[in-house]
Amino acid sequence: MGMMNYFEVPPEHHDAMDEMHRRIAPPCACPSIVWHIALWPDPEIRTAETVKEQNNRNHCWRKKVNTHLRLLEKMITGTDDVNTLTFLEFDREVGKPRKSLYLKAPGEGFVWRVKAESHFEFISLTVILSLNTGIDKNEKIYKWPKELSEISLERLSQAVDELEKSQVSSKTETLEKSSHLIHKEIWELIASRICSNNGGITKFPGQLMADFRGLALSVPNTLTEGGDNSNNRIVSNYEPLIRAIQKGRDHREFIVCGMLDGKAVYATTLGAHRKADENQKSYEDIESNPVLYTLFFDQDVKSHQVGRLVERINTLGVARIAALKNLDTLRNVGREVQAMGLRLDRIMKESRENKNNPLEILNFLNDLDNLKNIPGVRAGTIKDGITYRISRCSYYANLIETRLVDLRIQRIEGWQPYNEFLRRRLFPTLKFIQDLGGRIRTLRSRVDSSIMSLEATQTREILQSIQNIQERISRDEKIQTNMLEKQKEMSGQQQDSAKRQELLNERVFRLTIIMTVMGCVSILLQFPAVSLYILSLF
Repeated sequence: MGMMNYFEVPPEHHDAMDEMHRRIAPPCACPSIVWHIALWPDPEIRTAETVKEQNNRNHCWRKKVNTHLRLLEKMITGTDDVNTLTFLEFDREVGKPRKSLYLKAPGEGFVWRVKAESHFEFISLTVILSLNTGIDKNEKIYKWPKELSEISLERLSQAVDELEKSQVSSKTETLEKSSHLIHKEIWELIASRICSNNGGITKFPGQLMADFRGLALSVPNTLTEGGDNSNNRIVSNYEPLIRAIQKGRDHREFIVCGMLDGKAVYATTLGAHRKADENQKSYEDIESNPVLYTLFFDQDVKSHQVGRLVERINTLGVARIAALKNLDTLRNVGREVQAMGLRLDRIMKESRENKNNPLEILNFLNDLDNLKNIPGVRAGTIKDGITYRISRCSYYANLIETRLVDLRIQRIEGWQPYNEFLRRRLFPTLKFIQDLGGRIRTLRSRVDSSIMSLEATQTREILQSIQNIQERISRDEKIQTNMLEKQKEMSGQQQDSAKRQELLNERVFRLTIIMTVMGCVSILLQFPAVSLYILSLF
């Protein structure tokens, strides 16, 4: 009975436990040839307007990738049984996409090892062919693929053996011929087979991001004995081979250094092209070539250690390319951000002088939030947004620094080591991109503080206006109160006047009566006879 009978295990428990073990590097026994490619997804995936639509497009793209992976597995294993061709396939379980897929196919004198990985932004495929290997009786033995009959196993093994046993006196022509076979012919033949479709050619879905082709060799003990000078002896012995492999590259850009604390030597030009003649005006005029590298190992280095170093070199190379995605556009953004900084300075100055329109700062913020609308910036080439691209560059930059430490590089006198080359040539560009993100954040912070200042100023003005209105209302209320009081006072005065008028009218009436009576009396006194007559009437 297991512990699951006693405890409830959450669904994410196994994913959390397996997360660190999903990207195990496949072993790589010397001698081996390596082909590592990385592909961006189809561009239309990033143009989807909704997450659901983007996921659907991404799923369709992976289904196309699976078709080619099945062709690769079918070629290596030599089986036509569709039911067994499910190992090299992404998204086998709905909702649980596999991040790393592995395939091992040993044969008599060779071993195929294939690793397909699904990364956050891209996918990668690593094919390792180890030659001159023994047979493990406990494993199923495969035959040499009939699709690769144009290049026999004996011919390929002989070419690798010639390179491994090369000396200073080896003929350059022979070395170049063998190098051409193992770095170009074999991989292009494999690519043509996994991209074949009913007699035609179907391009591998996605956009090629990286194409690395390596050679891992084991050096004789006579070259590794002697302590610190062993790497110098290895480089001196194999320098003709190193230069033959890098034929057509710019030898001024050679990178040769010790790795794994001196147990390995790494040699490459990182794909640096050499101008063939004066008619080629730029490096872009030369046909793009894959990055070729050579690794020399002590014989006591185990295959798992070799495999881990090969994977670190490939991962570091892919991160180096991914970090510089949309570099031209980001440089244009840098110039536009500088112009926007000057524009913000002018807006702030006019704001302090109360000369600008308050809406101008809001328009500036809108332009900053939508850098693609800024004239002169081809931001349409960045499907995920400039801020996202800068953040991914920072991620890859940190990955590069970490991987460089893992390589445990040692300098070989007279040659430039890998870490110093990257610090001189790559790190300043990565620092520019990271600083660009900081400049955009600083601009945004300045705009936010400007808007807060503007809002504070407008708030103070509004509050002052409200206070002025309240004061005017208070004054009006006092005036109205005074008018009501005066009106009441006038109303009282009018009442008093009416009373006085009424009293006056009453007095006048009385006086009139008195005067009338007195007049009558006066008349009666003047005419006695009449008075007596009137009295007689009563």
